[in-house]
Amino acid sequence: MSNLPNKTPCILVIDDNASIRQYIQDTLSDEGYTVILANDGETGLLQLSVYQPDLILLDMYMPSVDGWSFLAAFPQTPLPHAPIIAMSSEVDVKHLPGVKAGLPKPFTIDGLLNVVTRFVSKPTPGATDDTAPTG
Repeated sequence: MSNLPNKTPCILVIDDNASIRQYIQDTLSDEGYTVILANDGETGLLQLSVYQPDLILLDMYMPSVDGWSFLAAFPQTPLPHAPIIAMSSEVDVKHLPGVKAGLPKPFTIDGLLNVVTRFVSKPTPGATDDTAPTG
Protein backbone atom coordinates (compact mmCIF):
# COMPACT_ATOMS: atom_id res chain seq x y z
CA MET A 1 0.00 0.00 0.00
CA SER A 2 2.97 2.29 -0.08
CA ASN A 3 2.87 5.15 -2.49
CA LEU A 4 5.54 4.02 -4.92
CA PRO A 5 6.98 6.53 -7.36
CA ASN A 6 4.71 6.99 -10.38
CA LYS A 7 1.83 5.19 -8.69
CA THR A 8 -1.39 7.11 -8.38
CA PRO A 9 -2.85 6.67 -4.89
CA CYS A 10 -6.08 4.65 -5.02
CA ILE A 11 -9.01 5.40 -2.72
CA LEU A 12 -12.00 3.10 -2.23
CA VAL A 13 -15.19 5.01 -1.42
CA ILE A 14 -18.00 2.96 0.15
CA ASP A 15 -21.27 4.88 0.53
CA ASP A 16 -24.87 4.08 -0.37
CA ASN A 17 -25.64 7.69 -1.32
CA ALA A 18 -24.91 8.15 -5.04
CA SER A 19 -24.61 11.94 -4.67
CA ILE A 20 -21.97 11.62 -1.96
CA ARG A 21 -20.05 9.00 -3.95
CA GLN A 22 -20.08 11.28 -7.00
CA TYR A 23 -19.04 14.33 -4.94
CA ILE A 24 -16.10 12.44 -3.43
CA GLN A 25 -15.12 10.92 -6.78
CA ASP A 26 -15.19 14.29 -8.55
CA THR A 27 -13.22 15.99 -5.78
CA LEU A 28 -10.53 13.33 -5.44
CA SER A 29 -10.25 12.70 -9.19
CA ASP A 30 -9.72 16.42 -9.74
CA GLU A 31 -6.81 16.16 -7.27
CA GLY A 32 -5.31 13.29 -9.27
CA TYR A 33 -6.35 10.31 -7.13
CA THR A 34 -7.72 7.08 -8.58
CA VAL A 35 -11.17 6.47 -7.07
CA ILE A 36 -12.97 3.12 -6.83
CA LEU A 37 -16.65 3.21 -5.85
CA ALA A 38 -18.88 0.79 -3.94
CA ASN A 39 -22.51 1.37 -2.97
CA ASP A 40 -22.44 -0.88 0.11
CA GLY A 41 -20.08 -2.84 2.31
CA GLU A 42 -20.53 -6.07 0.38
CA THR A 43 -19.47 -4.44 -2.89
CA GLY A 44 -16.61 -2.76 -1.04
CA LEU A 45 -15.36 -6.13 0.20
CA LEU A 46 -15.58 -7.51 -3.35
CA GLN A 47 -13.57 -4.54 -4.65
CA LEU A 48 -10.80 -5.51 -2.23
CA SER A 49 -10.37 -8.79 -4.11
CA VAL A 50 -9.61 -6.79 -7.28
CA TYR A 51 -7.92 -3.60 -6.05
CA GLN A 52 -5.44 -2.73 -3.30
CA PRO A 53 -6.53 0.74 -2.25
CA ASP A 54 -4.23 3.03 -0.32
CA LEU A 55 -7.17 4.39 1.69
CA ILE A 56 -10.82 3.49 2.34
CA LEU A 57 -13.59 6.03 2.98
CA LEU A 58 -16.40 4.12 4.68
CA ASP A 59 -19.96 5.26 5.37
CA MET A 60 -21.23 3.66 8.56
CA TYR A 61 -24.98 3.70 7.80
CA MET A 62 -25.89 1.66 4.71
CA PRO A 63 -28.54 -0.94 3.96
CA SER A 64 -27.45 -4.55 3.63
CA VAL A 65 -23.78 -4.70 4.64
CA ASP A 66 -23.21 -1.52 6.68
CA GLY A 67 -19.98 0.00 7.94
CA TRP A 68 -19.88 -2.10 11.11
CA SER A 69 -20.28 -5.32 9.11
CA PHE A 70 -17.55 -4.17 6.72
CA LEU A 71 -15.23 -3.47 9.67
CA ALA A 72 -15.93 -6.95 11.08
CA ALA A 73 -15.10 -8.66 7.76
CA PHE A 74 -12.18 -6.42 6.77
CA PRO A 75 -9.46 -8.23 8.80
CA GLN A 76 -10.15 -11.40 6.77
CA THR A 77 -9.53 -9.67 3.42
CA PRO A 78 -6.19 -10.06 1.60
CA LEU A 79 -3.27 -8.03 2.86
CA PRO A 80 -2.12 -5.30 2.79
CA HIS A 81 -4.88 -3.46 4.65
CA ALA A 82 -5.53 0.17 3.85
CA PRO A 83 -6.32 2.69 6.59
CA ILE A 84 -10.04 3.34 7.02
CA ILE A 85 -11.69 6.72 7.47
CA ALA A 86 -15.23 6.35 8.77
CA MET A 87 -17.84 8.83 7.56
CA SER A 88 -20.86 9.50 9.73
CA SER A 89 -23.03 12.28 11.06
CA GLU A 90 -24.18 10.35 14.12
CA VAL A 91 -21.38 8.11 15.37
CA ASP A 92 -18.22 8.90 17.30
CA VAL A 93 -15.94 6.92 15.00
CA LYS A 94 -12.74 7.45 16.98
CA HIS A 95 -13.38 4.31 19.02
CA LEU A 96 -14.33 1.93 16.22
CA PRO A 97 -11.85 -0.93 15.77
CA GLY A 98 -9.80 -0.59 12.59
CA VAL A 99 -10.76 3.04 11.98
CA LYS A 100 -7.85 5.48 11.77
CA ALA A 101 -9.87 8.71 11.52
CA GLY A 102 -13.34 10.11 11.13
CA LEU A 103 -14.92 12.44 8.61
CA PRO A 104 -18.10 13.97 10.02
CA LYS A 105 -20.99 14.39 7.60
CA PRO A 106 -21.72 16.80 6.10
CA PHE A 107 -18.14 17.65 5.13
CA THR A 108 -16.48 20.27 2.98
CA ILE A 109 -14.00 19.75 0.16
CA ASP A 110 -11.26 21.09 2.44
CA GLY A 111 -12.30 18.70 5.22
CA LEU A 112 -12.25 15.76 2.80
CA LEU A 113 -8.86 16.66 1.35
CA ASN A 114 -7.35 17.33 4.78
CA VAL A 115 -8.24 13.89 6.10
CA VAL A 116 -7.24 12.12 2.87
CA THR A 117 -3.82 13.77 2.73
CA ARG A 118 -3.13 12.68 6.33
CA PHE A 119 -2.96 9.10 5.02
CA VAL A 120 -1.98 9.29 1.34
CA SER A 121 0.16 11.87 -0.35
CA LYS A 122 -1.21 14.05 -3.08
CA PRO A 123 -0.53 12.49 -6.50
CA THR A 124 2.36 13.84 -8.48
CA PRO A 125 1.73 15.03 -12.03
CA GLY A 126 2.42 12.27 -14.51
CA ALA A 127 1.80 9.46 -12.00
CA THR A 128 0.17 6.37 -13.43
CA ASP A 129 -1.61 3.32 -12.13
CA ASP A 130 -2.06 0.41 -14.49
CA THR A 131 -4.53 -1.34 -12.15
CA ALA A 132 -7.11 1.45 -12.09
CA PRO A 133 -10.37 1.24 -14.03
CA THR A 134 -10.47 3.33 -17.16
CA GLY A 135 -14.15 4.06 -17.34
